[in-house]
Amino acid sequence: MKKLPFVMLSLAALAFVGCNSSGGGDDTQSTSTNTTLSVEDSSNTTLEDTTIKDTVEDTVENTIENETTEDIEDAQLKAYKAATDRYNTMSPYEVTSLDVVEYANDFVVDGDYIYIVAAQNGLQVVKIEDNDTLSPISSLETNDAKDIAISNTYAYIADGDEGLKIIDISDPFSPKLVGNVDTDESAFSVLVDGDYAYLSADGLNVIDISDKTNPTIVGYNESDTNTLLKKDNYIYSNGKSFDVSDPKNPTLVDSISDNQFKTIVRDHIITTTSTIDITDPTNMQKDNSFTNLPLIYTRDPYNGNIFPANQVEDIKVVDNIGYVTKDLRGLLLLDMNDLSNITNKATLQYDLNSWVTKVEISDGFAYLLITKGFIFDSARTISKVNIDSKTSPIVPQMTELIHGDKLVDGEYLYNVSVSDDNLTISSIADKTNITLLSSLMLNEPLVDSLIAKAGNTLFYIYRNDTSYGIASVDVSESDNPKNIATLDINGELRDIKIVGNYAYIAALDEGLKIVDISDAQNMKLIGSLDEDLNYARKIDIKDNYLFAANDKGGTTGIAVVDISDVANPIFIKRFTTSMVRNIKIDGNYLYASVYDGGLGDSVRIYDITKPTEPIKTTKVDPSLTYADGYGSMEVVGNYLIVPEREDFVVIDVTSKEFPKQVDHYNISVGVQQVSGDYLFTGMYMFDISGLKEK
Repeated sequence: MKKLPFVMLSLAALAFVGCNSSGGGDDTQSTSTNTTLSVEDSSNTTLEDTTIKDTVEDTVENTIENETTEDIEDAQLKAYKAATDRYNTMSPYEVTSLDVVEYANDFVVDGDYIYIVAAQNGLQVVKIEDNDTLSPISSLETNDAKDIAISNTYAYIADGDEGLKIIDISDPFSPKLVGNVDTDESAFSVLVDGDYAYLSADGLNVIDISDKTNPTIVGYNESDTNTLLKKDNYIYSNGKSFDVSDPKNPTLVDSISDNQFKTIVRDHIITTTSTIDITDPTNMQKDNSFTNLPLIYTRDPYNGNIFPANQVEDIKVVDNIGYVTKDLRGLLLLDMNDLSNITNKATLQYDLNSWVTKVEISDGFAYLLITKGFIFDSARTISKVNIDSKTSPIVPQMTELIHGDKLVDGEYLYNVSVSDDNLTISSIADKTNITLLSSLMLNEPLVDSLIAKAGNTLFYIYRNDTSYGIASVDVSESDNPKNIATLDINGELRDIKIVGNYAYIAALDEGLKIVDISDAQNMKLIGSLDEDLNYARKIDIKDNYLFAANDKGGTTGIAVVDISDVANPIFIKRFTTSMVRNIKIDGNYLYASVYDGGLGDSVRIYDITKPTEPIKTTKVDPSLTYADGYGSMEVVGNYLIVPEREDFVVIDVTSKEFPKQVDHYNISVGVQQVSGDYLFTGMYMFDISGLKEK
């Protein structure tokens, strides 16, 4: 199996000799949850399924939808099978999911069954069907089920104020209570080993369960406990180690300040933020931290702020691979062969409204417990994720290079620095030895990412004290660029596309501007359209039609404009009512990045074989933190690259009805351009030859 595609090269490390510039430069979902799953290697990747329900909802929401419900259903089912077959050999992806009982807070997978405990809603049993569906089959009332452990044909439940419950699950379709023992305090966590159950109920309770119908407390230690772990003759909990070699006399032998114990890997405990050496259980030593783990982004449920997650929420380790839920928002796959150098193998990032609280691993699958919305909400979902394919792209350490907005043409890299209004031209004939050729102070102040080239002339959008405009630079001599001319234009200019002798410019409130650039020394504004094209942010062109992304006021959506007569552009129609921030046309398809208030921002795909009759094929919700329209959407083979100001995602669009996110890269300046085998961003260069090979 080939590895996923990106290799990043540092331009700074590739000899930018003599360069001193330092400028800166918007419904597909899985079976029952809006999960966004991503595979990453310090980046992230997302895989996401489609439901008919959301597709039909989207049909009502948007202004142009030509498919019937039956057509959509048929297409989605076909696409699901094709996509599942494809991704079985590619990367972790969600197979199915199931909404489960309210307040579910823990679960265990045992063979073909999932046992879920849900506070006052008790025990729910779910069957993992051969067709990868999840089917609830039985339930049992309890008092306040907090935790569950399985041993042989019995389930042991920490049941709050009613202590320990023992359930016969030899017939999962008909679980039966066979024994219980009360505790003085509320039971929180349970661990079973042989003939003993260890129960956290304020202190540590040791319970003889050799007779399942008559469990008996035989030992107790009053020291506070929480989640329980066991290795050899020692129980570890709440920063403490207990010697339980004599079950009737559990003895506290050591304590440590880090008290959020999660799991044991060989001679180490993994906590929320560190590893603890327990080679000597009587002298535990904190010896490492998780500060080097890749970022997963999360949203504060109270103020809505987005920030990188830092703490481990849950972890399971199988064959030295750690499966970690990190600050509730996603799943990391970690190589834990060397605990002094834990490295990331992949990341499954859920959308910012999903809280991943528990993980279990069974038979090549990860099972995740997810809350949608706020963590205290009652609705819960179990998600089944294929993790057989643990290899993801290798992402080198990011090394900062010269900042700026970039344009690549052949062997030359043009970099404009917004901070000092400077143009540099470099040779990239040898990607391992990029050479600075020249620099030029531009006549006018730059606007981010707005550069284009026609023949030997570079054009850029500027903003001075009184106006926006377009300027031209002669780059016929790469070692001696020259400023040529400027042309002031009304409006806040936000995008530029050049076709033939004309520059098409998105001008927000002023709509569309068309400039004749056949004579770079005497550029002329020859056409405009503003009344029907208010707040044009991004544009792209197919044949004689221009598509404009609009994201404000009463003109949100995508406008279609006939530009066959450049002096008299004609508004044709507008489709979708969403706030569209970015668009990209590739062949007969238009890709739109849609801003949904920062929650569930999406990418929509439209068939524009007939430009005046666009047909939406689907919607996918990748792990976009904020679809702000910064940078350029790019298509590489069957992959769509969608930028944000802080990162970008990669979506497999082989199936237009069933696109899948496959990577998420956290970078600090947006995507600029794809040229040959390389993707250029404001700070880095990525080798994307792997994408083209897939």
